[in-house]
Amino acid sequence: MNSICEHECYPHGVSTEKAVDWIFFIDTINFCFWTPGPGKWDVSYKGKLYTGYFALCAAVARALDDGVDLIDPKVYSKLTQNELAHILRSESKKEIPLLKERLDCLSQVGKILLQKYQGNLI
Repeated sequence: MNSICEHECYPHGVSTEKAVDWIFFIDTINFCFWTPGPGKWDVSYKGKLYTGYFALCAAVARALDDGVDLIDPKVYSKLTQNELAHILRSESKKEIPLLKERLDCLSQVGKILLQKYQGNLI
């Protein structure tokens, strides 16, 4: 599979299994990007600034580029809040809304995938 889409923040040249893992990871924490007060939660990736859903995709792409196998349930089921905050760090220094809730979701789905499905979605 060449890519799941042509957007620069989406994975390219990955297997179907990795693409499914990426989609599952993103969809697990794809909610509520509204930040209180002025400014938005934003992420810079490859010289472009993104907000909302694409900021999430950019943060995940940045982590993967940095060698963090973030879409592996063995990794995301054990993330700490500080680790996830670093992965989802913002250019504006705003914390992504509902960070703790996102961490809880990743921990829960990761543990279930590992316990019941040997960590595989396909």
